[in-house]
Amino acid sequence: MKNKLRDIVKHRTSNTLGVLINKVNQVLRGWKHYFAGIGYPRGVFFRINGFVVNRFYRWHRRLSQRRSKYLSRGAYEKLRQAGLEYLPTTR
Repeated sequence: MKNKLRDIVKHRTSNTLGVLINKVNQVLRGWKHYFAGIGYPRGVFFRINGFVVNRFYRWHRRLSQRRSKYLSRGAYEKLRQAGLEYLPTTR
């Protein structure tokens, strides 16, 4: 799973935020539907959500030589407003 997300959100890609979010959403939706009915995936979903936010932070930090403040605070909410779907961490 993490390798798929790494391939999509490389910090050296020239895709826009919208394109990256659409690709990541497809992978996350498929993973959510496959694993949601099996056991208690809440902890894994929580770690994957953090991993995705970290990947987007690294990607955004690469865009400019100046310090990136866009995703430094409130990254979860800013990415949600941009259209990113998170894996559910509650039942």
